[in-house]
Amino acid sequence: MTDDKYVVACKSTQEEASLFVTPSRVSACAALIHLSKDCACIAQMCKSSKLLNCLTNVCVEQDFEARTKSIEVLCNLTRYPWNQKILASNECLMRSLIKCLKSTSVDDRKWAARALQNICSDQSSKISIARQPLLSALGLSALSTEAEEQHAAVAALLNLSCEPGVVTAMSNTRNVVSTLIHLTYDNSTSAEVRLMACDALASIGLWLQTVAASANVPDGMEANLPRSITSGWERYD
Repeated sequence: MTDDKYVVACKSTQEEASLFVTPSRVSACAALIHLSKDCACIAQMCKSSKLLNCLTNVCVEQDFEARTKSIEVLCNLTRYPWNQKILASNECLMRSLIKCLKSTSVDDRKWAARALQNICSDQSSKISIARQPLLSALGLSALSTEAEEQHAAVAALLNLSCEPGVVTAMSNTRNVVSTLIHLTYDNSTSAEVRLMACDALASIGLWLQTVAASANVPDGMEANLPRSITSGWERYD
């Protein structure tokens, strides 16, 4: 067989294989979606590192019909509270979900935001996952015009704000606090989203006030904070 005929034969074989491979992958993801809707099943599914690795790889593929379905499966796995710590500790999976938040597909972003909302509710994982890539991505999703995505992203930020150990990270991430402030005044968003944004800001403010109140104030100085006193350099009366 000549080289040209060999290339043609290979292309033909690949095209024929794709006719069966792609539908089978979509069907496999659809079957996993059905299994992931059962509480007893998802507890077992999350114990399979091979399954998690496969879902993690598939959910970031660019041109693959089952990408959205794989993200939905991961989201369903997060619905079981005992799974959340396992998933939060999987750095590759977390990076993939963060990448999915930036997808051009509305459904991809919606399922990823919901998954992260559940993961961010795990008390033992908040400090370890509250890093700039996650916080920044959630801040962007919180400004989304898609209601479900926005709701999940703001809820995830609210979940994180309940942990005093992540206040510094949230305050230092440029678009988090400003986004929450913007949402509190944005009448185009739902009342529930505005309430969650206010709640998150109140939690952040409370932790910062607690830190300030417990600081080492010099002896003989009043510790009633805030004092609301302005100061200047050599101002004229």
